[in-house]
Amino acid sequence: MRLQGILTTWNDDKGFGFITPKGNTKDVFLHIRALPPGHPRPVGGETVSYELGADGQGRPRALRAEITGSSPRFFITHAGLLFPAAFLLAVLAATLAHALPPWIAIVYFSASAVTALAYAADKMKAQDGVFRIAEATLHALEAAGGWPGALVAQRVFRHKTRKRSYQIIFWLIVLAHLAFWGWRLMQP
Repeated sequence: MRLQGILTTWNDDKGFGFITPKGNTKDVFLHIRALPPGHPRPVGGETVSYELGADGQGRPRALRAEITGSSPRFFITHAGLLFPAAFLLAVLAATLAHALPPWIAIVYFSASAVTALAYAADKMKAQDGVFRIAEATLHALEAAGGWPGALVAQRVFRHKTRKRSYQIIFWLIVLAHLAFWGWRLMQP
């Protein structure tokens, strides 16, 4: 029998949270592995459909869970993927229209791919508790044109999204790139 509840807490770094069931006061543990592969990562506040099970100590645990309703942040998270995609498509279109030299598109696309891979590696290292990639290295990759890949990786891997000081530097890098291209477009 499938039950429903609200995902009231979620710790994305550890991959688990708690569901408050409808009509029940005892919270149910939800681990990321209970969601199907490829399912969007929860952010908290979503409605969850699940089957009730128990862990080794008899505590309630969600099995075969699915996110059935979105929190207000869900749209923002996925809309955030459109921005880097639109930027990269604009760079590609400008390159194909001969308004930009091809090396600029090559730099943005390859730097984005390398940066996304660096984010993935750093997320895995963080989960394993081993030596991580320095934030300065990630910022250097973003500044070298990899910020679109970094933004996608932040959303996909839910990595480096909560540290305010990191996000401030990241968005300053994005604004610097956008300001440069805005200025460049205004030139005769």
